[in-house]
Amino acid sequence: MSGKVPNEQIWKLMNDIGIAMIVTHSGEGDEIRARPMAARPMVDDHAIYFLTDADAPKDHEITDNANVCLSFADPKGNRFASVTGTAQVFADSAMVERVWKTFDKAFWSDANDARIRVIQVTPDRGEYWEGAGLVASVVSMLTAGAKHERPKLGDSEKVEMRG
Repeated sequence: MSGKVPNEQIWKLMNDIGIAMIVTHSGEGDEIRARPMAARPMVDDHAIYFLTDADAPKDHEITDNANVCLSFADPKGNRFASVTGTAQVFADSAMVERVWKTFDKAFWSDANDARIRVIQVTPDRGEYWEGAGLVASVVSMLTAGAKHERPKLGDSEKVEMRG
């Protein structure tokens, strides 16, 4: 283990990776949908924020079923995190202003755009995986195979994240 508290490690990974696949229930039976979005994890709020457009399908999906999964992946760094929790959608200009980033101008002219909504995810549980990198993983697999053992590919931990 890296010496960090597992809960802290998930927050660090979310911040470092920055983009999450946010998975929602589509409202069509058991069907689910995922899409990449810029995440704004704020440990002090115990929340992960996303900006979206008013009337986007995910907004309605969250209204119908607030259970979501966030998947963060850094394949090159061999780092991954998954968070499940409850989402809410807000039309709150002060909240938009608080989480606004310069790159959001690619989607809206400024933080005062009335079409912007904030998705707030309150995490319940998380899991992370961190490997030693590609070369070290290959060496570990080869060594373990020769010894008929399972390879040691890095750290993994499941944690409760309820605030």
